[in-house]
Amino acid sequence: MSNQLILDIASNFCSTSQIISLRELTSGNINRTFLIETKLYAQKSRFILQNINPSVFKDPEAIILNMYSVAKHIENRITHQPFIANRRWETPF
Repeated sequence: MSNQLILDIASNFCSTSQIISLRELTSGNINRTFLIETKLYAQKSRFILQNINPSVFKDPEAIILNMYSVAKHIENRITHQPFIANRRWETPF
């Protein structure tokens, strides 16, 4: 997979930001993992992008659906319960 393809995929997750760096993190054993750094005005952000290994995970779509279910569950709990001070919640969806 070329760096340009990875950048094209990453751009789908940060449509309003400019991607300023891409670095492969090579410490993993199963998936290819990339650190993406973005910039919007003066604010920099980073996120992880993984290329799921289909030799290990035979149904990658099921993994994404599971992540979506977990994120929606967390969102529901946050929305319907009093917010706890000093707690940070972030979900991928």
